[in-house]
Amino acid sequence: MEQEKDIIFKNVEKLYGPGEYALENVSFSIDQGEFVFVIGKSGAGKSTLLKMLTRQLRPTSGQIWVRGTEVTSLPQREIPFLRRQIGQMQAEYGLLPDRNVYENVELAMRATQQPKRLYKRRVTQTLRTVGVLHRAMAFPDEISAGETARVLLARALVVNPGILVADEPTANLDSDKAWDLMCLLDELNRLGVTIVIGSHDRELVSIMKKRVLTLSAGRLIADEKRAVYNYRAFDVIEERRIRNEQKQRLRTAVHPGTSGSSSQQ
Repeated sequence: MEQEKDIIFKNVEKLYGPGEYALENVSFSIDQGEFVFVIGKSGAGKSTLLKMLTRQLRPTSGQIWVRGTEVTSLPQREIPFLRRQIGQMQAEYGLLPDRNVYENVELAMRATQQPKRLYKRRVTQTLRTVGVLHRAMAFPDEISAGETARVLLARALVVNPGILVADEPTANLDSDKAWDLMCLLDELNRLGVTIVIGSHDRELVSIMKKRVLTLSAGRLIADEKRAVYNYRAFDVIEERRIRNEQKQRLRTAVHPGTSGSSSQQ
């Protein structure tokens, strides 16, 4: 029996301007309970892809399903319900400096319109799970980088999601703290949470040997099981070739009668 799909991307494209592909015709699916890395150099489309899962961004074309819901056309009023299913660990949306650890995590429950009666129990339980309950009353400038990462993870998990999306979760950590966090994410995955991580960390990706989606210039160029870091992600020649093909494709779309040199397959 085929596993249920948690995430499906079908021919997804995102353009930020004429000829500026953030994603180009990306298709893949992720089974319930999978652990997947999305890799690629800066500008390859990792963050764009992850933000589409939670409707922070909408594609220019194509369709995205999350747990059976087609999210690209989801009405605004239903987005909080979508985000209850997806925990977001994004360093760019850091902790609020004027709120303590407990209050920062509680805000995620407020943002997704969770019942107030659940706040105390759920926040306390989640902080205990990630190992920072003893720092609940501390403010962000009073905790270490490793503790900050765990609080960001707690904020993502407090909504009790089936899917966790993390964008560069180990970016500000030393190697020991990064490994500790990755082990915690692996443990959560073993409990059934689907994990999708955007990462630059070549060593951790290679050690973990999970499924790896490799992006270059917005194009999905590799999808490998139990993989190490794919160095095609940093192939400048391949990236340039893809960009040239994208420009030619757009020129042909705008001027259908124009004959250009066809790309070699």
